[in-house]
Order: sequence, then C-alpha cells, then structure tokens
Amino acid sequence: MTGPINTLVFHYDLLRPFGRPVQSHGRDPALHLLSSAEKITVITLFNSAEELVKRKSKSETTIDPASRHRILLKMYRNSEFLDSWYEAWFDEMQKYASSTVSSLHVRTNDNYDIVADHNEFRRILHQGADANSAPTELIRDFFDSREHG
Repeated sequence: MTGPINTLVFHYDLLRPFGRPVQSHGRDPALHLLSSAEKITVITLFNSAEELVKRKSKSETTIDPASRHRILLKMYRNSEFLDSWYEAWFDEMQKYASSTVSSLHVRTNDNYDIVADHNEFRRILHQGADANSAPTELIRDFFDSREHG
C-alpha cells in the first residue's frame, strides 16, 4: 500500500520496551510511527494493581517460579513500579503533544470507564498495590529473567 493512511489503530504494549534491549519507550522504534501522524488520539488502558494481578494469575495456570510472569505479578503489586511505568508512558506521549487531539485513560472494567482526573487514575491504579516492596529489586529481577529465559 502506498500513499497516506486516513485512519490507523496502533496497539502498543506499555511493557514492550522492558522486554527488549531498548528498555525505554523513547528508544523503541515502533513508537516512531507516531511522529508521522497529523492527529493522534491516545487511549491508555489501565486497571487497579489488584485486577492486574488477578488477570495475570488467571492467564497463567502453571507459573514457573523463576519466570518473567512471576516477576510481573510482583511488579503489578508494587505502587512505585506502576507509577514509574505509567509516568514513563505519559512522558513519552508528551513528545507527540502537538499532534495529540485527545488523550483518554480508560479503565478496563465492565463499563470501560473514562477516568479524566489524574488523582482518581492513581487511586484506582494503586488499589491492591503494596507500597513497601522494593521496586529496584523487582526491576532487576525482571531484566535478569528476560536474559535467562
């Protein structure tokens, strides 16, 4: 196909850079596609730490104790990790602010609620999270698991 594309839906996994050598949204070549867009609507899907853990646990019936999935389960429970994960995403999206016509935070619950207030977003995100777990250790474990299996 050649020529301009009128409408394109670009699905992006927020954890994508953390499972690849780029290790940041800014260095991920997949996001460079956005720089050619005239208009962007960003829809960030999210849910509470509790719901993320529940869904991840349900999708993994036999979790290897040393697996990336086990580490992700721990990371989902960590409020500092969740904050840094989403803030890195929001910071990256600021690069495209001049093209962004709308930015929505949509909770992946039964109603797919749009959450406009940033404080409400964080309150929901932190539900079920543990503020006392050590994010640095978890992130190091995450990258080690990616390298070894």
